[in-house]
Amino acid sequence: MALKMKSLVAALTSAVVSASANAATISLNGDGFSVSWDDSVASLFGVPTLVGTNLIFSPTSFGVSSITNAWSALAGTFNLTVSAWSGYQLDSVGFVDGGSYALLGSAANTAVGTSLFVTPNESAGVATFSGSSRASGSAIGYGTWTIGEGESPEVTGLAAQSANVGLSAFLAANGGSADNFASVNVSTAKLSFGVVPVAPVPEPEAYLMLLTGLGMVGIIARRRSAVR
Repeated sequence: MALKMKSLVAALTSAVVSASANAATISLNGDGFSVSWDDSVASLFGVPTLVGTNLIFSPTSFGVSSITNAWSALAGTFNLTVSAWSGYQLDSVGFVDGGSYALLGSAANTAVGTSLFVTPNESAGVATFSGSSRASGSAIGYGTWTIGEGESPEVTGLAAQSANVGLSAFLAANGGSADNFASVNVSTAKLSFGVVPVAPVPEPEAYLMLLTGLGMVGIIARRRSAVR
């Protein structure tokens, strides 16, 4: 029994070490800020790239389809932490995402919903924005959808040094009947980060030097008055 217990402990320890070795935090630097996320958590959004103040996604397998009178659904999420550099503050977070859809049959339908969650680490509040898009069939149809450009979905006024950000998208397709077809996908997404410079807070030593200087000015002024 003791031997089996030791073997079990060794196996569990090995599994934990292996999991820790496989987990890694990816960090990218932007203009006045950095973003980081755990790459051990797979996401349908794929691996993003950071260009300036925009984190850009190009999903390749984020789609759903239906050839029956039943809804097929798929949801994807991506979570990250954004941190402003020294001398900057995170002011806003916004998103835009888009994709395409295809419909065959008057009863075919597709639906898309996207949500943005921003939680500043300096407070317990959560700021959110969500948008949706829907298409209904008419014989044969296809097209593109976009959420974010018209709505200007932005969480603003954060004044935070860092925040946790979550992006989620929900896709649904319904063929309407056995003879119909519906599909929808996400092919692009973008998170935009607004950072602003902030005035540095003077150190206590700076205040002391200022007060000392003012004191010296006062002494000199009094001496000049006495001489006169």
